[in-house]
Amino acid sequence: GDHMTQIGYLKGIIYTGYSNSKDFYPLTHILLSTLILVADLPIVPVANYSTAMMSTLFIIGLYLVSRCIFEEKKAQRITVASSGAIFFDRYSLYFMPNGWSIFFVPLIFYVFLKERELKCISWKILLVVMLFILPFFHPLTALYMIVALVIISILIILLSYVGGNFNLKKI
Repeated sequence: GDHMTQIGYLKGIIYTGYSNSKDFYPLTHILLSTLILVADLPIVPVANYSTAMMSTLFIIGLYLVSRCIFEEKKAQRITVASSGAIFFDRYSLYFMPNGWSIFFVPLIFYVFLKERELKCISWKILLVVMLFILPFFHPLTALYMIVALVIISILIILLSYVGGNFNLKKI
């Protein structure tokens, strides 16, 4: 739906305490309506500015991923600088659950890469939780994420098998 439909879903949750049965992206609306209720903020400005916060989260996520992949600071800075173009996209202007799910993707990649690197149970749990909630942001993004992580995992396994101890930073 459009921007005003999303705001309508927010108002529905705030005024009734329930999510609409036609709301296909409940997590986005529940998170934002909770923020509005707890902080006692106006609905429309929060909906408008929340997307800018998620865009910032996207840039932070890309920076973290670039630190996992690139050793050189210059490559990390170029990644962050090029990610600034996200602010000129419609997903950064309007409250759209699909946009929020896309902005969440780099953080999932970061957690995935850290889990592969550290083999720590806390990173595994965080990854499982993030992958579990992603379809509630937007199911299509979740499908893309599953495919991407499977392909990356297969490539890492194949490259480890062919090249011995595989390290992303050696690419």
